[in-house]
Parts: sequence; C-alpha cells; structure tokens
Amino acid sequence: MSQNPAEQERRASESTLHACLQDVAALLKASDSCFSRPDVTVMTEDLGDTDTLITDALDKMGLCVTVMLRKAGNVPKNVSTPVFRDLSLVVEICEQATFNRGKGGTGITALEAAEKAAIILHHAKLTSGRGLFVTDLEKYPQPPPPADNCYHLILSTSANAFVA
Repeated sequence: MSQNPAEQERRASESTLHACLQDVAALLKASDSCFSRPDVTVMTEDLGDTDTLITDALDKMGLCVTVMLRKAGNVPKNVSTPVFRDLSLVVEICEQATFNRGKGGTGITALEAAEKAAIILHHAKLTSGRGLFVTDLEKYPQPPPPADNCYHLILSTSANAFVA
C-alpha cells in the first residue's frame, strides 16, 4: 500500500477501520512523549511492507510502534452493510535493546514506552467519537526481527461512544 499522504487521507475517509488506526497513531505522535520525537517511528499496519519499515526504524533508533487491528465485531444483524461497533486494537512497541539503550538510541525501553502509550490512550477519544480504553499489556514472545523486546498494548473501543 502507498505511503503517499493523499492515499492515506483517501483511505482514512473511506474506511472507518483505517481511520481508527490513524487516529491512535496521531494521538501518540501528538503527545508530549517519546512518540512525538521525529526519530521515533509510529505507523499503522496498512502502510505496506511493515516488516521493512520496522527493520528500518529499529536500525535508526531502536524503537518502533505499529498500530494494528486485532478484531472488529458486534455487527448488528439487521443492517445491509456491516458496521463494526466494537474494535480491539493492538499497539505493538518493538525495541532493539542494544541499540535503543545505547548512545544513539532513545534511551526509553519498550516497556517504558508501552506504559506511556497506555497512559496517553486510556480514555482517549477518536475523531469518530469512539472512546478508547486499555484492557491489557502483554509481552509478545516473538518480536519481529531485528527486535528483541516487544510489547502489545491492547485497546478496545467503547460501544457506548460509537458513532455510525
């Protein structure tokens, strides 16, 4: 998929799911934290070749964040087009520890970054009106290479804040 900003905007305007991913990434980037640093990559899973993008990000700074869809559910049976009321999202925070904790890295561990992301995103509002809440933080046992530490922050959307 294209990383072109115009293509990203088109996708966000045509896809509720894509827009949610973009909103979470934007919330992290806009915060006054490690995610707002220009050298820290925060991306969504639908940018294209995420494996290469993760490798490039880890090689540059040692820390990379990817926002992904985990599950979309609770589709009402009486609608002609699926409307996903409940979303579960994953914010994956990967680290190449040797580089990241060294002189050229961020100096912020993947665990610290995951905790910061949880603080930023818990009870945040997306542009669609959906509310986010953190449900879990899990150590992911198989980090994408070349990462050696990886955490998954699990987010859910509030069904009560759903806007069609």
